[in-house]
Amino acid sequence: MSEALLARIDSALAQIEPIASHSFGPALSIRRQLQWCRDFVCGVTRESMPGALTMGLIAVREFDMYGDRPELASLINDVQRLVEEEMRRVRLERSGIPTLNMDELFIFIVQLVLSLRMGLVLTCAIAVAAVLNYAFAELSRWVGIAMIVIGFVAGLYWEFCCRRSGRDPS
Repeated sequence: MSEALLARIDSALAQIEPIASHSFGPALSIRRQLQWCRDFVCGVTRESMPGALTMGLIAVREFDMYGDRPELASLINDVQRLVEEEMRRVRLERSGIPTLNMDELFIFIVQLVLSLRMGLVLTCAIAVAAVLNYAFAELSRWVGIAMIVIGFVAGLYWEFCCRRSGRDPS
């Protein structure tokens, strides 16, 4: 991914450089942010991030709003989105939280629901919701609430099916 991202950053820098060479303020800001992004992706950041990445917003306002260079604005927006995703990934790696794959999570929840009684399912659903909210900080707390509800409903359904068929739910 970093090779493709570097190619996009280099392309955006090549397109913004002629505009920035005329001392156009927004282009200078975009160039500075793109250079920082390039250093970050290469792993040679010399300085901390220059504030929030706003180059996408600036590009839309300056290059897309009046139809001058919509493709440049789109490219800069893509670069910003990809760099922000990379920053999130790096932040999660540095914090020691293992990244979760949604397939693994689904399998875990299905196994949990099938192997535990209702009370334990609810308790475990709350624990999974807490882990999800911590691991995926960009997702809202509604994901956690949904996990609790899903665990509770699945537990109730399992109890109902077991009692109806005369089996022991455990």
